[in-house]
Amino acid sequence: MLGKVAFWDSSVLVSLCIAELKSRQAESWIAEFQTVIWWATPVETIGALCRVKREGRISSAEYNQAKAKVHTIESASQIVLPGNRLRQQAYSLLERFQLRAADSLQLAAAMAWCEESPKGNVFLSFDDRLRATAETLGFTVA
Repeated sequence: MLGKVAFWDSSVLVSLCIAELKSRQAESWIAEFQTVIWWATPVETIGALCRVKREGRISSAEYNQAKAKVHTIESASQIVLPGNRLRQQAYSLLERFQLRAADSLQLAAAMAWCEESPKGNVFLSFDDRLRATAETLGFTVA
């Protein structure tokens, strides 16, 4: 079992599940880090896969394979569950940073995972705004 752990945003999981420009980077991270994800990350990931399928960028067969991979990753991941404290943290992040609601929940989950001590903890994302905010909070952004 891998010794290193990181918090994974849905943008990285999408790149693990379908061929994209950043898939090679995501594959190197899955070989290096165990996955910690927010409770709704699989929903966000499947939502992104549905969008890609509707756009015609993947076939139905590719979608089904990608969806199965999301479920495999989910079952192997540590899941950060929702709760009142996490919701309050998300509110605070929305007030402090220019984030979308889903991104504030991702970061609040990451903060809950590391018990609000982000220094030395890894946050993985391909979303530039989310990466910048995670870095400002003190996470190591790979």
